[in-house]
Amino acid sequence: MFLYIIEIMKGQKRGLISYLLIPLLFFISMFWKLAISLKNWGYSLNVFKQKKMKLYVIGIGNITAGGTGKTPLTIFLANQLTDPFAVIARGYKSNVKSDVVLANESSVFQEIGDELLIIKKRFPFSTVLASKDRKKAIEYVEKNNIPIVILDDAMQYRKIKKDLEIVVLNNKDPWGRGHFLPYGFLREPKKSLQRADLIVVNHVDKDISSLKKEIRKYSKANIVCFKHVVKSFKDINKNKRELKSNKIAAFCAIANPEYFFSSLKELGFEIILSLKLLDHEPIDNKKLSVFVDKAKEQGANYIVCTEKDIVKIDKVFQDVVYLEIDLEIVEGQDYWKNMVEKISKNVNKEGG
Repeated sequence: MFLYIIEIMKGQKRGLISYLLIPLLFFISMFWKLAISLKNWGYSLNVFKQKKMKLYVIGIGNITAGGTGKTPLTIFLANQLTDPFAVIARGYKSNVKSDVVLANESSVFQEIGDELLIIKKRFPFSTVLASKDRKKAIEYVEKNNIPIVILDDAMQYRKIKKDLEIVVLNNKDPWGRGHFLPYGFLREPKKSLQRADLIVVNHVDKDISSLKKEIRKYSKANIVCFKHVVKSFKDINKNKRELKSNKIAAFCAIANPEYFFSSLKELGFEIILSLKLLDHEPIDNKKLSVFVDKAKEQGANYIVCTEKDIVKIDKVFQDVVYLEIDLEIVEGQDYWKNMVEKISKNVNKEGG
């Protein structure tokens, strides 16, 4: 049902049920917009207070729901930090029950969520925390004398004052179809971009002058443009794999499955069979087995997913490979470099 509603939101579903649901979704979106406006109004007038922490707080967030590329950006930034850091997220679709869950080398996605598990695997010696109460998680980081904390999905979390607010936009749909959830994908109004210290535009493959012009109506923050680049294909054990046939099957549980499938096609692959799941949805062994068997019957030589999916599947699926991607700055390199240097200077200044 949720997948059906998302397809309505994207304009991919037509028919009687869709036309009956659209007015209801629009009506609900008006309440969402009102609630967010009242919340932001409260913080603007200082009715709601923000707490200033001793450590350096970096927020990475968005004004739309899902698919902007916050996790790859978190990894990209973390790779460039010279001081110890922690990453905190809610652990969406995980079984987090306690105030703070500290990830370790044996953590599974059910405990901390798929995105945090990817980050922990990329940075095994860093502190990675899942918590429904991010204030308590930040206090934990502060007590352990870690100088930097990166808050994932932080645009809407305003209880803690951030030293650096990075807002990520998806160039393919920067404004979430122009409407608030659940009629569109907006979580914040465009004018919330005025809170950004840096704006990142992802999936940039052409001139975005018109988008920049629209951004400038709401924010004077520097803009850095990124594109996704393919690093390699890897199996479930992280060994590189060379795909010697272009006939594949692909599945994913991400916010923008169309982008993943089109990326594979651009690489020259023919997708024999595909499977779309809800963003962060756990992948049932039985369902995946049926999909793999059907794909092989139809002539697929490889089963491909995303890194976000590979961390959720059972080790028995040794023939599944994932597409490892990286980010590359295509515009605004100096802005990004200056930001990273500023983080280091501020952290060392506070530490000294």
